[in-house]
Amino acid sequence: YGDEIGMGDNIHLGDRNGVRTPMQWSPDRNGGFSRIADPSRLVLPMVMDPLYAYQTVNVESQAADPHSLLMWMRRTIAIRRQYKVFGRGSYRLLYPKNRKILTYLREAEDTTILCVANLSRTPQAVELDLSEFQGRIPIELDGHSQFPPIGQLPYLLTLPPYGFYWFLLSEADDWPSHHVPAPEPMPEYQTIVMRHALPEAVMAARLVIERDILPAYLAKRRWFGMKDQVLKSARIALLTRVPTDDAVLLEIETQTESGSSRWLLPLGIVWDDANAPPLPTQLALARVRRGPKVGLLTDAFALPAFPRAVLAGLTGGDTIAIESGMIRFEPTSRMAEISVPEGVEMNWVSAEQSNSSVIVGDIAVIKMFRRVTDGPHPEAEMGRYLTEGGFANTPALLGEVVRVEPDGTQHALVIAQAFARNQGDAWTWTTDLLVRGLSDIISGDEAASAEAANHSDYVRFAHLLGQRVAEMHLVLARPTSDPAFAPATGTAATAIDFASRVRDQLTSAYKAIGTTEGNDQHTMDAGRKALFDRLPDLADLVVGATLTRIHGDLHLGQVLVCNGDVAIIDFEGEPAKPVETRRGKDHPLRDVAGMIRSFDYAAAVVKRRAQASHAHLGDEQVGTFLESFVTRATDSFLAGYREAVASGDTDVPSAVNMELLDLFLIEKAAYEVVYEAANRPTWIDVPLHGLASRTRHLLGIEALK
Repeated sequence: YGDEIGMGDNIHLGDRNGVRTPMQWSPDRNGGFSRIADPSRLVLPMVMDPLYAYQTVNVESQAADPHSLLMWMRRTIAIRRQYKVFGRGSYRLLYPKNRKILTYLREAEDTTILCVANLSRTPQAVELDLSEFQGRIPIELDGHSQFPPIGQLPYLLTLPPYGFYWFLLSEADDWPSHHVPAPEPMPEYQTIVMRHALPEAVMAARLVIERDILPAYLAKRRWFGMKDQVLKSARIALLTRVPTDDAVLLEIETQTESGSSRWLLPLGIVWDDANAPPLPTQLALARVRRGPKVGLLTDAFALPAFPRAVLAGLTGGDTIAIESGMIRFEPTSRMAEISVPEGVEMNWVSAEQSNSSVIVGDIAVIKMFRRVTDGPHPEAEMGRYLTEGGFANTPALLGEVVRVEPDGTQHALVIAQAFARNQGDAWTWTTDLLVRGLSDIISGDEAASAEAANHSDYVRFAHLLGQRVAEMHLVLARPTSDPAFAPATGTAATAIDFASRVRDQLTSAYKAIGTTEGNDQHTMDAGRKALFDRLPDLADLVVGATLTRIHGDLHLGQVLVCNGDVAIIDFEGEPAKPVETRRGKDHPLRDVAGMIRSFDYAAAVVKRRAQASHAHLGDEQVGTFLESFVTRATDSFLAGYREAVASGDTDVPSAVNMELLDLFLIEKAAYEVVYEAANRPTWIDVPLHGLASRTRHLLGIEALK
């Protein structure tokens, strides 16, 4: 006994008496083993070594320290009990070349756990042949941290002295949120011969590019939003020359079952002798040859010259004449405040879906809109208006690049925004905070557990977030001569439109729910008629209300945590909606509803993690903790929103109409039900529970019996 606290032994006593030392329970007399007896009357003496004496090493002290050996031992035992494979699974040794590393697998049914231990007193590296588990994600069991996926190459791990890992080899649908697969390269490259400049070479090989290259290339790009449809054709609709022979700007027109759309694809060349980084190679379309020189035709956005050219053009306010109009660089007043040094580091962001972004040092973020649309782009428009309106909690717009047709029609191509120093997005920050809170509850530390259960840190954050969202809405509600941002007033026609939108979304949600069983399904079935009957009355609440431009897709992932404050980003709206809809006037509470639903989703994600990593807590304890979080975060967010709106000087009502908010929450939850049914059926219970909860709140329990 005593090993669980690192108690030590009186080895000088001889025989087995050295390990029969009285247990060190507390720093009290005799280590709490006997508080009454004289120390000299104990059968065997206490450990008196200064490093291991009971005043230093005892159960009471270690039980209060979540990082102590005792608490580590308790967590380890709890994790081992959680997985039956440790007691009943097969045992298979692996034989890495580094003989100082012990590696083995425990396997049972569909559960595989990899254990790796460093038996050396020095740090060690090991390469493991795990190719039989290609595509699986190693999840470290103690902290539930997700490691990079296993591939065909040897899996590299580094371990500290006497370090130990145990991994659950999980299926690919548990990939970590921070992991983005590398772009899939083309299986085989066509060769384009360049005799002159790149534009002439592209046009000479136009048939091959349109017929053989583009269909395969577009299908592999994350930003191409029509991958779920049959691509009937892809053609070069517009080729724009730029001031260099080795670059060209293409607009690709695609035909699918839903119609035609245009996509922006700048092309550049990476020559084989240029020592190119991996990304341009991964994004290559074809091979090019100019005499003895060979290279790759690739997406020019991945080349450092592209962001440099954008910032240089915005600095000078340049205009480039093209065959059908012009490309115009339109800087804001904030552009004059920045300068880009030579050799600045660039970091391409790979997590986005519909656009492409690159971070230029700590100076700017360049975002290219892949889908070409007519008219002003919502993100550029909103960024410019909020920057000029003095809203400090969004990255300032530095400028935009637009293509202007001869008739004056604009097409937004690129925007540049100021870089905002941050600690990551609020979604990751929130889920990490909740995971730490659950760990504090496990630790047994009463003070830490009480603070975690109180959610005090997050309550302050949610209050601040509510204030900033309200301040954004106040700026957007100011009177202005700009018709794109002038506030409007809700009318009877607006109410009819709102009711129709919610009705359509609910109808789709009921189809998606199908024959799901449970209390939430019963609520939705019992309240169906009453809910549809209430929609017109709820929508009538918008009559006379102030309608403004809104964010349109507000959730925790659209918020950056910035050194005690927040920054709201990505004003593009929901990309699936038409630009005209995203640029329309709406009720600010739609943004509020989006954020509240995001709190609910954060809790759901953490609950699923907890079921895997903290199963010994029990569903009731986890559920109570997370339900408390959602309630307190929502209340604090709404309180901050109300306070900020009340102190404003614009025509935005300070009282949040809870019934109207319920309408938007129901619409948002119904949208989520449809989305999850189509994309992640195992998650449908999350929005369904939210939809049922709002239905019960709106209609009352009696109406659903």
